[in-house]
Amino acid sequence: MEYLSEKYDIELMKKQSKFEADYPMMMKRIEKLEELAHPKCGIDGFDGYQELVDSIEACNKKHDK
Repeated sequence: MEYLSEKYDIELMKKQSKFEADYPMMMKRIEKLEELAHPKCGIDGFDGYQELVDSIEACNKKHDK
């Protein structure tokens, strides 16, 4: 982050870098909470995924004829 903040002179990134440097334990806690709050999942875990796949496959079959 610090490299990017210096290279592109981005104020938000500078503040983020300073916060990370000043409060490393707090950053670890925040990162852990973010992992719990936003678990990684595949697109197939979302509602409506299968209907979307079926619709795309139907369109492909229609255009392949």
